[in-house]
Amino acid sequence: MVNLKLQEMLNYLREISSGFFILTVAFSYSIYFIIATSLGIPHEGVFFRLYSGILAVITVFVFFSSIRHIPSRFYISGLLLCMTIILLYFSTRCFYNEVNNRYSSYFLSMGVRFIPAILTGMYMLSHDDIMEKIERALLPFILLYTLTLASVAFTANIGVNIGQTFKTDFLSYQNISYYSIFAFGFNMYLLVRRIDSYTQYGRYALIALAILQIIITIMAGGRGAFMLGCVFTSYFVLKHITFSKLISYTLIGLGVLLIINAILSNSEVFRMGFDRIFNFFGNAEAIVTDNRWIRWNLAWNAFTESPVFGHGLGSVFYEVGFYSHNIFTDMLCEGGVALVSIFTLLLLKFVQVSRMLIAEDYRNEIIVVVFLCSFVMSSFSGYYLSNTGIWLSLTYVLCKSSLNNQLYI
Repeated sequence: MVNLKLQEMLNYLREISSGFFILTVAFSYSIYFIIATSLGIPHEGVFFRLYSGILAVITVFVFFSSIRHIPSRFYISGLLLCMTIILLYFSTRCFYNEVNNRYSSYFLSMGVRFIPAILTGMYMLSHDDIMEKIERALLPFILLYTLTLASVAFTANIGVNIGQTFKTDFLSYQNISYYSIFAFGFNMYLLVRRIDSYTQYGRYALIALAILQIIITIMAGGRGAFMLGCVFTSYFVLKHITFSKLISYTLIGLGVLLIINAILSNSEVFRMGFDRIFNFFGNAEAIVTDNRWIRWNLAWNAFTESPVFGHGLGSVFYEVGFYSHNIFTDMLCEGGVALVSIFTLLLLKFVQVSRMLIAEDYRNEIIVVVFLCSFVMSSFSGYYLSNTGIWLSLTYVLCKSSLNNQLYI
């Protein structure tokens, strides 16, 4: 009996391993911080660099092990793209006299994020059931994130500001908010797409997890994460719920938020996070003086100096001093109108193709969730060339569409 249960557990782990590997690549930053927090790994940069390097090596090995199952036009194009981006980024250094440590650091980050994302997106083409495997890995992913973040959020001691309140070894208030909403996005997918596969208690558990994820996000006070939560809610509600149910669900949602606010109103941590989110949007002075606004202006000024082709990949670290906290202002600074136009066309194609893929297999909606997590976060924080979720999603969706078109011809 024990051996049978052990065998069943091993079979389950084997089934979700491929899917969890894809999620690990797509969320390589966050999953390390989550696991490190849950295991109590010391906060040493060497561990993170070692993890990033090992994951990149594993990704390269997995890709080349499956390369015979990937159409040659895809992997040749993908490898050429990676080489081109590396050369363009590296060549930017020639136009500046001084050495910029952030530029060099993000060059390495791009190597262990952007390239593995492209390779993983192509690797996914070699498995027809890859989306099913990813779907099976979603619940463990959600539980790992939610329970770890809850343990941090509900044990936080009030500080002079939100940054001091959530000053942990690995997780800042922004990390906690974003990572909780990542789990919320996948939770919404399971509630909408897979609700019938769960028992009544399982459905209640998913709903409870979604409420907990919202509470954690508000407690941590991340405004960008709150916006991502609104994006996920709007996406799933408008896409999957009829208008007649929309009003009732809206009232239920507002009621839940009011109940949460009433229950946790005496919590100083919750109140601090709540005020940080909702007081900001109504305060024009706070918006203008926000650090992101200042960097957006710096990036825009750099763009106006070279509007067509920009200053080169990686130049934002020279022109602004750091990434500008927005994917489009980064692109305008680095590649001008040319780069933003190319990326916009890719986005439009992604939207069109993802709708077709979801019509063929609803599980492809998981990739949309991955993309939204990364894209919305890149609109407020992070450097786009070290963002894995965006490039993995674009690579898989665009290549999958091209492959399907060839099969139908």
